[in-house]
Amino acid sequence: MPLPAAALLTVLMAPALSGCAGAPAASAGNEFFAPGLAGSGRAGYLGPQGTYSQEACYALFRKEERCAPYPGVREAVEALLRGEVSYAVIPAENTLGGPTSYVPFLMNTPDIAIAGAAELPITQHLLTLPGTSLAAVKRVYSHKQGLIQSETWLKQHLPEAELTEVASTAAGAERLLKNHEKDSAAIASAGAAAVYGLRIAAAGIQGNDRNKTRFYALTRKTAAAPQETGAAEGAPEIPAKAPGDSKADMRHYFTAEGNIRDLPALMSAMRKSGLTLIAFYQEPLKTDLGSYRFFMECSGSFRSYQRLAEQSPVSLSYLGSFDPTALQRSSPDITPL
Repeated sequence: MPLPAAALLTVLMAPALSGCAGAPAASAGNEFFAPGLAGSGRAGYLGPQGTYSQEACYALFRKEERCAPYPGVREAVEALLRGEVSYAVIPAENTLGGPTSYVPFLMNTPDIAIAGAAELPITQHLLTLPGTSLAAVKRVYSHKQGLIQSETWLKQHLPEAELTEVASTAAGAERLLKNHEKDSAAIASAGAAAVYGLRIAAAGIQGNDRNKTRFYALTRKTAAAPQETGAAEGAPEIPAKAPGDSKADMRHYFTAEGNIRDLPALMSAMRKSGLTLIAFYQEPLKTDLGSYRFFMECSGSFRSYQRLAEQSPVSLSYLGSFDPTALQRSSPDITPL
């Protein structure tokens, strides 16, 4: 299914850090929107066809045959770790639903790196079989995020309907068609409606028109990197060099482990190093009260990240960097960040 150009607001993509992420070298051709993802590698995404993850995959990769559906995000990442695909595209955060349940999975998988990202506007629709009226709908299928994002509309228009969580938004649409459920509906994309021949019974039922989801393109770390400075055990992970490392607006990803009391000192060190926080997630380490693993996305020069890694009050684990000035406009409907 081709990517609807109007469905994409921004594509944020650039080369994975040399020596950290195992991305193929950039190609002189125009196979992909993002030069850092050029090459013959395939990308796995949360299937089936018609999911927003598929749209994100198409936003990052031009060719449809490069994007392979998997029954779950974990299955796509496991395929990446097995070497079955070169990338895995995962949803990380939504405007209305907040961080997804896949972020802790990302934070706890040490062999992967972030090669790039895409942000897509999400417009949820209520889909039914042709001929099904709104009054006939007794149950609604969708991914947990689809149900959360459409909660207000559902309470107003289908307060008695049974809400059933499925593996993806498109999985609900597929179920309607497969079982020919005339008394059910699914919350999914317009693309899913086209794939499964469903009717859009109600359009734009998400909580607001600024609803977006951030997706990450993951790849495997190479065995040789990131490089460490210093011979002492526990020396911080400090990558040696990245393309565009003199630029002031690179994106950097890393995790930090420590007590919640360490967070102000870490933020102060980031500020002094010249880094600006973009996204922040956390999960408990399950060792002591107040002990967490923090996920950070920040912007700044590459040297700024190196300074932070040298001076951080807590241990850091590097997840990748890329240069957002390498953004490529893929169509008039796509506006770079």
